[in-house]
Amino acid sequence: QNRQTTTFAMNDNVPTTFVETDFARFFVPLVHQLKDNDHYIYRHANGVCVIGIPPTHPAVVAASREGAHVRVTFEKADSAGGTGKRKRQAREVNLGTKIATVAVSDSSSGDNESLFVVRSVVRGRLVDLSKLYHEGATRDNARLLAAKCLDEGYFAVVQEYASNNKFQPETAAVEAAAATTTTTK
Repeated sequence: QNRQTTTFAMNDNVPTTFVETDFARFFVPLVHQLKDNDHYIYRHANGVCVIGIPPTHPAVVAASREGAHVRVTFEKADSAGGTGKRKRQAREVNLGTKIATVAVSDSSSGDNESLFVVRSVVRGRLVDLSKLYHEGATRDNARLLAAKCLDEGYFAVVQEYASNNKFQPETAAVEAAAATTTTTK
């Protein structure tokens, strides 16, 4: 009996992390029709979506500067999560709903502060907000956002509505922009 074994070399074609194997990754450009206001979505087959901003976003670029401080303020943080299996009391979010405000400054006193808004790019229930961002403007927030924006530096987890389980990445940016120009949240 001659057995053959196959060895897989680590390369770009073989997924190595949980996110790479179980989540479809989408890039949504020009959210709210603003230049450089891009977001990403990691979407699981069960409709759970992780929302964040990519390394090219101006907030991430500013946070990576020496001495930068970042303050993250979540919108209605007490209404995130809900209870039970289906998270029925969780806050509902639509396309363009404001999730967080990111303030990036040159120092902890807030000098030369730039504000950026993170918005929902899917419809559903807000299941979780990131607990890794600390209160106030801190260097830890800046390091998290600058170094780990694509994984631990996410902002929200949204459970997509069941009727909306066929996410269309090419139309998400257009729908999000249209929703945010007609309503302000």
